[in-house]
Amino acid sequence: MMPKKLKTVNLVMDTTIRDALDTHARAINALIEGDTELDTSWQVVGERGMPQFQNSWHNYGTPYAPLSYRKDTAGYVHMQGRIIGGEIDTVVFNLPLGYRPATTLVIASPMGGSGWIQINADGDVRIITP
Repeated sequence: MMPKKLKTVNLVMDTTIRDALDTHARAINALIEGDTELDTSWQVVGERGMPQFQNSWHNYGTPYAPLSYRKDTAGYVHMQGRIIGGEIDTVVFNLPLGYRPATTLVIASPMGGSGWIQINADGDVRIITP
């Protein structure tokens, strides 16, 4: 008989590794129990009740997906969409609590030209130049 819950093993290890293992253990437990509460639907920036665009940024429009984000069962936040209109190095929108990273992240972006996405611990999302 398979156990219903996985137990966290108490090991002395790097905090990053321990946090990752805890996140994966929670996700596995959620899948075992059929709990999809940790998995959120796409939250579309700019829609009513959602974070709003700042600094003249807006969705590119058809045929591209609108800027949106979600959190999966492992606790990872995903973003998608194409935006236009704002100035580089300005805030695009602010991620709400529960979706923000613990520290600032800088991610390479496959956008025209060169640019990166910076997501700050306070939730500010920016397009920056490398």
